[in-house]
Order: sequence, then C-alpha cells, then structure tokens
Amino acid sequence: MPVIIEKKDRIGYLTLNRPEVLNALDKELMEQLWQGWAELGDDPDVWVVLITGAGEKAFSVGRDLKKLQEGEGTPRMSQIFEPLKQFTPDHAAKMFKPVIAAIKGYALGWGFTIVLLADIRIAAEDASFGFPEVKVGMPTAVGSLLLPQNIPWCRAMDILLTGEQINAEEAYRCGLVNRVLPKPEVFPYAENVAQKICQNGPLAVKATKRIARMSLEMPFESARQGAEMIRYIVRQNEDAKEGLRAFVERRKPTYKGE
Repeated sequence: MPVIIEKKDRIGYLTLNRPEVLNALDKELMEQLWQGWAELGDDPDVWVVLITGAGEKAFSVGRDLKKLQEGEGTPRMSQIFEPLKQFTPDHAAKMFKPVIAAIKGYALGWGFTIVLLADIRIAAEDASFGFPEVKVGMPTAVGSLLLPQNIPWCRAMDILLTGEQINAEEAYRCGLVNRVLPKPEVFPYAENVAQKICQNGPLAVKATKRIARMSLEMPFESARQGAEMIRYIVRQNEDAKEGLRAFVERRKPTYKGE
C-alpha cells in the first residue's frame, strides 16, 4: 500500500509508504494520500491526524521525477481549470481537524508542501527541507503559495528561488517546525502532542483551527464576526456544557464530540 491508514484512540495515522524510493510521490500515492486525508477528515471518531513517512531516510523527496518525466500525472490545461471534483491540497489546507507532521530525513518538493499543510511539525535532527523544482526547470506551485504564509517573504524567496535545502535547525529558527529532536524521539513526541489535543473538546479544537484560518483569508472585522458566531454555536453543544460541569466539579471532562 503506497499509503497506510490507521486509526487508534481518536488519532488517525497517514504513513507515506514507498521507502524504497524515499517516499517519492507517484500518481497512486498522491491519490491515496488525498483520499486518506478526506476519510480521516470525515470520520467523527478521529479527532487528530498524524502524518509521517515510512523508513528512516525521508518523509518524502516529493514527486517521483522518473514517472513524471514519463508523463505520469501531467495534467492537461483543461484539467487545471476544471471545477474541483475531488479532495485536493486546497481541501487539505482547510480541513479543520488538527494535522501533525512527524518528519525524518528529506522533506522536499511536494513532501515539503505536505509538511506545510500540517498545523504542528516535529522534525528529526537530520531533517532537511527545500523546493528543488527550479533546479529541474519547473516552478513550485502550492508550495509557493504556502511558504510565504509561514515565514518572512525574503526568506521564503531565498528557499523557493535558489532551490537549496535548509536543515532542521534553520527550519526551527525560521519558525517552520515546532521542535527538533533526535530521530527516535520524533514520532513518540508527535503522538504525545496528538494525545494532548485529544484530551480537549474536539468541537472546540476544530472551531479554533477554523477561526485561525479565517485570519488568513478574511479582513479582521469580518473574521471577528465569524469567530464570534462560531463560538456562540459551539457553546451550545454538549461538550461545552460538560467542560463547564467538569470544571465546577473539579474533575476531568468526558468529551464525546457532541
């Protein structure tokens, strides 16, 4: 299976699974990735998604250039401008469940883009990040949209236009990753973060991420009004009532996502 999908204790796991080619993304893997992302996004029993790459050498080196050179996955111009009919990176960016990335080794090209689609990013000391597309005569598309949202314009342009890689410590200094750890600690730490999030009210968590994304897409006053409406709606649900009861009764709340 190019992508392994697992569910355990409210956490959905997506594992890119082509370690023999450093988890390079061919057409089949990309389709399964977006399908799995959508499946976990729609599953009410999954409250957090954790994505990683199989093996020790790479999260993903990006598109499988050998297959791309052979013509696999090259869209016709008419396809580019068709209305979106399936789950895409745009949908992934707007999924309101938290997404955590555990990154070992290379995260390049589309691999780096997938990292940028995650909300929380935990990197191994050997991780490296970059968009090398310009080195083979191609522009970076989605990555060019996401990277300037994450770091200052001049730093983003340096990475995008030179095609050079940055190491984990530089990524941390830029604010691209939350933490840099020894490789054996990366996945357990990311899983622990997911478990902490799962202790909170899932509807409140989703609403918080949704409000945060509104700040990127709307003028402040429009976003504030939308945020107040979302907060009002969430306060009416059973989880919010349970959270208040548990606080008054000095006990741990039992959330159900209702």
